[in-house]
Amino acid sequence: MGIENHRIEQLLVEYLYRYFESLVILCDERLELTWCNSAFLRISKLDTMPIGSCINEFLDHDCQLSFQNSESLFERKMTLLFTFVGSITPYNCIVLGRKNQFIIIADGNSISTSKAIESIGKINNEMANIAREVTKKNLELAKSNAKIRELITTDYLTGLANRRCINDDFLKAVSYVKRTGLPLTIIMADLDLFKEVNDIYGHLMGDRVLVHVSKLIKKIARSEDLVGRFGGEEFIIILIGTDKNAGEIFAERLRQKIEQMKISKMPRQITMSFGVTGFLHSDTTDSAIKRADEALYMAKHQGRNKVVVL
Repeated sequence: MGIENHRIEQLLVEYLYRYFESLVILCDERLELTWCNSAFLRISKLDTMPIGSCINEFLDHDCQLSFQNSESLFERKMTLLFTFVGSITPYNCIVLGRKNQFIIIADGNSISTSKAIESIGKINNEMANIAREVTKKNLELAKSNAKIRELITTDYLTGLANRRCINDDFLKAVSYVKRTGLPLTIIMADLDLFKEVNDIYGHLMGDRVLVHVSKLIKKIARSEDLVGRFGGEEFIIILIGTDKNAGEIFAERLRQKIEQMKISKMPRQITMSFGVTGFLHSDTTDSAIKRADEALYMAKHQGRNKVVVL
């Protein structure tokens, strides 16, 4: 919301500067200009804002301003005479006080308090329209950003977190468990003989197997656990607040579920091997993953469809 309000303020300033027909000048308590719109620059034949110049430099000597009694000027209507290149042009003005600044709205035609209020009302309506448009654009942008983030962080086939996302989330999980003292378990899992599935039944069937396995892992894991596709037929599961003994039980349960899984038009049994390890105080994310990979390697060499803990 803060960003949106800032954007609306920018649009308001842009509108007053470029399109507002009346002159708008901001002065501080010393009568020095702090901002003006392009209408004032055109009348004054200036290329840049005369920041720091006294407003009286642009007024006829009979219309010099004094804000010594500033409170009386907050709702006071004054007629000012601006000096332009050797001629004097009368401009009716409304002076509004706000904190330590004064806003002068000047018009070549008669400008009454009601007209000034009408002008401000038009600005408010314009800003309301802009605010609605900004809100709409922000919602569209938020949806686009969410979709982009999903594409960047999600594996396109399985819908699980991809390797980049898992690496980032793993670092956050490690930071969390180090602060809280909770245990953390890393599980590396790999489908057994998956190349044969692709070779014999085709890659489309291989993709179906990956999708079914992914859904099963996601179903069994808790919402706070991290599940991702690490690459190919390899998956990573990070159990937050779970020690490696409980992690072994989780992996064994998952192994059995996959072993019992039935996939339409897939006559072959699907199995998976698991390597489990607990995160040590001296670990980095890379060293913990490496140790889980070593456990997975042992499970493969012990006949596959096994859980090994290191």
